[in-house]
Amino acid sequence: FEAEDRGFTYKACPFQEMRQGSPGGRASRQQTLLGNFTRWEPVSGERASQLARAGRTPSELGTMRFEGGAACGGGAVRRATLYFECGEQDALLEVTDVHLCTCGLAL
Repeated sequence: FEAEDRGFTYKACPFQEMRQGSPGGRASRQQTLLGNFTRWEPVSGERASQLARAGRTPSELGTMRFEGGAACGGGAVRRATLYFECGEQDALLEVTDVHLCTCGLAL
């Protein structure tokens, strides 16, 4: 699954990895590893509340965690979370920068 947000291309491969492509159309050449799939986690109460306020429904599947990505500022490594929502089609819906070196994608 792929999505573009703020000039970056995001690619989510469930059960494998997540990557972020460079802005300016160079995504196929310069991709940064956000993380490799490590585990399933339940949907947090905060996330469920956010979706409810927006009129959206989280999937009962939970969330996928991706860790051990490329290094970023201060020696930290990138990580990402893939949130699942109930909908009519399979697509990446949004990208959020939760913290430095951490992002979330909704599928």
